[in-house]
Amino acid sequence: MRIVILLSVLSIISSSSFGQEASGLFSGRYSGINATKFNPAFSSRNQNQWDLQLVGAHSFFQTNYAFLPTSNTIEFVRNINNIDIPDTQGDVPIGQYDYPLIFKTSSDLSFVDIKSEVRGPGLLYALKPNLRIGASYSERAYITGRKIPSALNYATISNLQSDTSYIATPFAINALAWSEYSFHAAYLDEANHSWGINAKILRGRSHASFTNNGTVSYTNPNDNIAAIQQGGDIQFSYRNDYESYNNRGLGVAMDLGWSSAPTGYNKRQFSLALIDLGVIKFNDQNYALNFANNQNIDLDNYQDLEDDEALLNQLSQDFITLDSTSGSSYILPTAITAQYRQSFGNHFSMELNAVQRVAFNDNQLSRSNLANATFMYDRKHFSAFLPVSMYDYQDLRVGAAIRLFFVTIGSDHLGSLVGSNQEFNGSDIYVNVRFYPFQSSNEISKLNKAKCYYWVNE
Repeated sequence: MRIVILLSVLSIISSSSFGQEASGLFSGRYSGINATKFNPAFSSRNQNQWDLQLVGAHSFFQTNYAFLPTSNTIEFVRNINNIDIPDTQGDVPIGQYDYPLIFKTSSDLSFVDIKSEVRGPGLLYALKPNLRIGASYSERAYITGRKIPSALNYATISNLQSDTSYIATPFAINALAWSEYSFHAAYLDEANHSWGINAKILRGRSHASFTNNGTVSYTNPNDNIAAIQQGGDIQFSYRNDYESYNNRGLGVAMDLGWSSAPTGYNKRQFSLALIDLGVIKFNDQNYALNFANNQNIDLDNYQDLEDDEALLNQLSQDFITLDSTSGSSYILPTAITAQYRQSFGNHFSMELNAVQRVAFNDNQLSRSNLANATFMYDRKHFSAFLPVSMYDYQDLRVGAAIRLFFVTIGSDHLGSLVGSNQEFNGSDIYVNVRFYPFQSSNEISKLNKAKCYYWVNE
């Protein structure tokens, strides 16, 4: 179907632009406005009077649907136009191919997890010693899908067997790209509790979704026929008028955060936040198809369709119902974050971080879970980070990041960038440029002398 092709194209576009949560951007006392992405209360711990975000890029992708053998991110970029897809799967004679893409053949469920963000200008300013405000702009894109059944394995759908019954269990794939206008505020009370909020206006750019709400089974008695044994409901939506301003989505979202360092920031800190709680609604169509039991579909009817309208007309002829409703909505990748920070002197510290996704319904971007420990050396003009992460609580990876004056660059999955990964199926990289004053203001200096835990002398 065209919707599957559209999702595949979006995946390629997103993964080729400029980690999972980018530990080197939000950790430490000098992360500035970037820290508000993880917890809006973190702006209160910033050591600078003001923080000017210039530009940044942040990308992550991971999947178990396919992999490149003995490769890494650098090799992938160099050879992206030389990728071969072998005709057979399983024990592929890899040596016969220059750069083969190997698709999984196992019966376990698949997932795809792609994130891309371009951070534009932003400003964070200490309006008062205990009050910070700011605003920022960013472009974000996600493609997420979990519990994708083995019936959709490439090796399966490219070589259907006439004597086999294929079963598609419930799953959902969602793709969304949007602009984000954020307004930041954080307040620090006398008990060293910080409260923060990010209020966001969202402008949707493009979207696609494919949802199977039930179990559908089918056979392929010959190359031209798909025979439905057990029917079900399938929904899909996408934006097909990319030039129309009216079809762009509109939404709102917010982040809420709390942070506390009751014994002083130079000792320990506890934090909680709810992030990306919001929704985007588009004005275009959402389609629902009903696959009937014991229904045969002539696949030849779908070979030479010229446009989306012809596809929809053919679908309406083949299926019992084709329900078209005006508008489709997407929930953002909502999550709860938690952090514990332990300092060892003025410059060495460790931060334990956790991200737990919150699921509401199928039309939602699915954020990956995270357990992370970041060890850091942190000064005003130099920081070094060593993040150790468990992606989705099961895949261990080690990263590294460095900040020198105004530039931060790093990865939470360093092994994916270099080396020889036996199964290269994901990567992670981020870079950021921001500007801040070389000297603290007089007001901040007074706070230093007063030994307020949020302002610590170098």
